[in-house]
Amino acid sequence: MPDPIPIRIALDWTPNTLHTGLLLALSHSLYPNASPPLAVTLISPDLSNYTTPAKQVEQGTADLAVVPSESVIAYAESNKPGVKLQAVYTICQRDASAIVSSTVSRIGDLGKEGKRYGSYNARYEDSIIRALIEQDGGEGAKLGIEKDTGKGDLFERVKEGELDATWIFLPWEGVEAELEGKKLSVCPVSGSEGKGVPYGYSPVIARNAAAKEGLSEEVLRAFCQATRKGYEMALAEGKGEEVLGVLEKECGAGKGRVFLERSQGSVNEYYGGEEELGSMKKERWDEWVGWLRKEGLVKAKIDVHSLWTNEYLG
Repeated sequence: MPDPIPIRIALDWTPNTLHTGLLLALSHSLYPNASPPLAVTLISPDLSNYTTPAKQVEQGTADLAVVPSESVIAYAESNKPGVKLQAVYTICQRDASAIVSSTVSRIGDLGKEGKRYGSYNARYEDSIIRALIEQDGGEGAKLGIEKDTGKGDLFERVKEGELDATWIFLPWEGVEAELEGKKLSVCPVSGSEGKGVPYGYSPVIARNAAAKEGLSEEVLRAFCQATRKGYEMALAEGKGEEVLGVLEKECGAGKGRVFLERSQGSVNEYYGGEEELGSMKKERWDEWVGWLRKEGLVKAKIDVHSLWTNEYLG
C-alpha cells in the first residue's frame, strides 16, 4: 500500500458539530482506507495562533480550509497572485446562522443610537447586519460596531447584555443558550417572506485552485467522497451513541452529553439529505454574489462558476 498523502485542514472553530463528518471519517479510518490513502490532520484555531483558515491556505500551511463562502468571494475579488479559493464541499445546505440579541426584540431596533454589534471582522459582515436592520425599518448607519479582539467572547457578552447583538451558529451557541435558559431574540440571516439576505453556503471546505503544488484531482475526489461518507454516518439511524462517543472525545471539553446530543440533532437538519450532502447549486452562488454586487460590496468582475465545484463528489 502506498504511503498516505497528507492533507492539512484548517478549521474555522475548535472542533464542534459542524465538523462531525470529518471527525467520524477520521475515527473510522475512512481517509487512510480511501484510494489513494489519505492522512488527514485537522488544524484547530488554537494550533495556528488563530490565523484565519483562508490565510493558512494562502500561506501554504494548510491544504484545505473550512470557511464561509464570502471568503471564497473576497479572495476572487482581491485577485491575489497565486491564490484562488474554490469551494469543493459544503457542510450545510441551509443557513444555520442567525443574529441574536438579549436587549432588542427585532433587528431593526439595533439601528438606534447606542446599540452595539459584536463583529468577527469577517468580510461583508458589518454591511450585511446594517442591510438587515434597514430591511426591518431601522437605521443601519447608527449601529456601533465592536470588533472581536481574539478573545472569542462576543456571544458571552451578548448573553450578559454587554453587547446588543452578534452572529451565531444556531446548533451550537443557540443550543447553549437554550439549555442555559437564556432568552434571546433570533433573526435568521437568510430571513423569510422576502426579507433577509440570500446568504450563500456556509461553511464550505475550500482549496487553493491556483497552488502550484496543490492537491491532485484524484486526492480531492478521495477526500470529498470519504468526507461525504462521514456525514452520512452522522445522519444514519441507529448511530447516535457512536456519534456521541466521538463528539465527547473530540469536542466535549466543557460540554455535557445532553448538549452534544441536542447540538448534533439540530445540525443534522442543516447538512441536507444524503443525496445532496456536500453538493452546491449554481443558482445559490449566483444569487449570493448578485446581492453583494447590488449592495456595492463586490465591485470587481468575478467568474462565479469558478468559485465552486461538485466535480469531486462523484
